[in-house]
Amino acid sequence: MNTNLNVEGLPFIVTKNSKEALREQAVAMLMLDLKRAEERAEIEGWIDADDLERELGVIDWKR
Repeated sequence: MNTNLNVEGLPFIVTKNSKEALREQAVAMLMLDLKRAEERAEIEGWIDADDLERELGVIDWKR
């Protein structure tokens, strides 16, 4: 029933070229998001790493 099983979950056949194109597109999108986030942080201010860890509930077991 599910024809996507043999094409890595994508609704089209993945070739070496299309796989590379998808990877390049994903990297470009990620880099754009990172650039936007950095620009926003410069305007609004950076979040201290300790504050972020507290907000996310991250526990540093090494301390």
